[in-house]
Amino acid sequence: MLPMTFPMAGTRTMRGGALVAASAAVVIVLLAMTAARADAYVNPLSQGSWSPGRIDMGVDMFPNHREPIRAIGAAEILGSTTKSGWPGGRYLWYRLSSGTHKGEIVYIAEHLRKLAPAGKRVDSGQRIATAIPGYPYIETGWARQDGSTRASPCYKEGDATHSGKTFARFLYRVGLPHVLDVGADGSAHPTGKLC
Repeated sequence: MLPMTFPMAGTRTMRGGALVAASAAVVIVLLAMTAARADAYVNPLSQGSWSPGRIDMGVDMFPNHREPIRAIGAAEILGSTTKSGWPGGRYLWYRLSSGTHKGEIVYIAEHLRKLAPAGKRVDSGQRIATAIPGYPYIETGWARQDGSTRASPCYKEGDATHSGKTFARFLYRVGLPHVLDVGADGSAHPTGKLC
């Protein structure tokens, strides 16, 4: 019995085994590219027009229009409320489920609408809230499992905390322009001192 052959553009024939191996290699490459995109982090404020605020417990940013806020990475929404006690009342926190910051928790607070519900799994870049222009703007940073901000035990109003600075560096590394009052060098993880 002769081996199976298949005509291909630009070649005479390809043996069946070679064709299967080449096809498998293409599928593996495509799956790896898809997985890399799913693990990729994005700038959560990449769409629209934003102005920089200050660094405090996290990073304050001012939306100049109604703007979407995107999940930095694949994540699970741990909590979402309109009655948080923060200015504006809205507060959402989520745990990153992949990438270099897997397991770390991010919060978004203040002048928000259309918050994703607790328990929802989201993809990197998926809209999880809408920011509304005007005071109190928005704040985002590192949180704990219960949703409290990482810096809340030691924060004094107006102080730039270590937690806020590390989150600003994380935002730089996912594509936010260097518009905040912190250098790019140093940790971008919620480690070290709180404030």
